[in-house]
Amino acid sequence: MIVRRLTDAERTEIMVIENLQREGLAPLEEALAYRRLIDLGYSQRKLAERVGSSQATVSKRLALLNLPEAARAALDSGRITLEDAQALTKLNNFPERGERALAHRQNYGGIRAAVEAELEDHQTQKARAAAEEALPAAGARVVPWPAGGFHGRKEAALRQEGQCHFSGSHLEIDVAAHEAEPCHAATVTARSKEARTSCSPQKGRGIVIIGPVSSVGIVEGGRHET
Repeated sequence: MIVRRLTDAERTEIMVIENLQREGLAPLEEALAYRRLIDLGYSQRKLAERVGSSQATVSKRLALLNLPEAARAALDSGRITLEDAQALTKLNNFPERGERALAHRQNYGGIRAAVEAELEDHQTQKARAAAEEALPAAGARVVPWPAGGFHGRKEAALRQEGQCHFSGSHLEIDVAAHEAEPCHAATVTARSKEARTSCSPQKGRGIVIIGPVSSVGIVEGGRHET
């Protein structure tokens, strides 16, 4: 009989796999064991086959290791469930959002709702940034949407069908007639989610509308400027 001495890596592999077979293994312990096997050269697919699990389960467990420290501690202590922790992994690329979702979960009725709110806000901010970048190319001057809204400011919005709520003044100008004039400016609201244009933005004329967005003219001393 030939006896072969195991390498350190092989002994580690056997020890980790035996540990994974224990009952009552905590999710983070399981994730750390998977990570050790990955470090030994396993792919997620091969690892799943080796331990009798699915690749999706392995991937979800490994994602727990990238949670903010506060979230890992909450999972380890039982203050949040595994399902909640897995929902938080959707924000692993946005750690500040993950921490905020965890900290303010009660305001949303739970972590999963807080995560969805953060994801929605991320998409909104992304669309808003893209819209603001596209406006100058459409021939419009961008007026940043102020944190406190336009109430009390000199800017005023043209009244348009489907326009979002605009807290400032409005210009009583026929929009259809105004389309023949050069575009004054446009602002992207704080909650814009999609972009669309009207008129002929490629010519730099007319009204550029984004998302729910307001086209803005400047009013000074009661006079409408172009």
